[in-house]
Amino acid sequence: MAPVRAVIISLLLSPLAYALPATTASPSDVQTIWGLCGGIAAEISVSPLPFTKTKCESTASCYHSNSFYWQCVPTGHPATTTTQVPPTTTTTTTTTTTTTTRPSDVQTLYGLCGGIAAEISVSPLPFTKTKCEPTASCSHSNSFYWQCIPTGHPATTTTTVVVPTTTQAPPTTTTTTTTTTAPPITTASRLQSLYGQCGGIAFPGPYVCSSPYVCSTANPYFAQCLWAKSTTTAVTSV
Repeated sequence: MAPVRAVIISLLLSPLAYALPATTASPSDVQTIWGLCGGIAAEISVSPLPFTKTKCESTASCYHSNSFYWQCVPTGHPATTTTQVPPTTTTTTTTTTTTTTRPSDVQTLYGLCGGIAAEISVSPLPFTKTKCEPTASCSHSNSFYWQCIPTGHPATTTTTVVVPTTTQAPPTTTTTTTTTTAPPITTASRLQSLYGQCGGIAFPGPYVCSSPYVCSTANPYFAQCLWAKSTTTAVTSV
């Protein structure tokens, strides 16, 4: 029974022996299919170095799938199909910047160009940038802060207001002299009536009371015409 089994097994394996290709030794610079054929991996991680198998066998092509790992894939494989990409034109624009040295007394646009702020709060003093660059004008918007703003801006437009001039004539002085003739002083006009003032500091008069009144002094500043005090004499019977 054993010889029969051996015969059957040999008959089943015989087709495989004919199907296997003969092994051919590859040159030292030729890589087999699906093998590594270049890239960063070939330069740093393959022993021995240097890596030499940069060519693929005749039925394969070295596919650069990425910069790290290149691989031998069958020729005609989708990965080896080259798609022609139209060239990209890159336009490089070079900008040349010219630096102009600005005078020390010229201020930039929107910068401070004068006013009280320039005199008290700008360091270092004294403030010198009182002129503006050619495209700007110094606007005196208020007494505190003057600013360089674009020429033609409404703030820099000067409106001329014509104010009529009025010439004032010198005042004319008219002097009127009035002469008053005082009536002749009589004795009766210099007498003060009852309860009238008849004395005191700075009192101009009259100082005499008409009869039967007498001038009674109340204080140094005021004296008044009053009734004379009657004197009663008491008579005692013996």
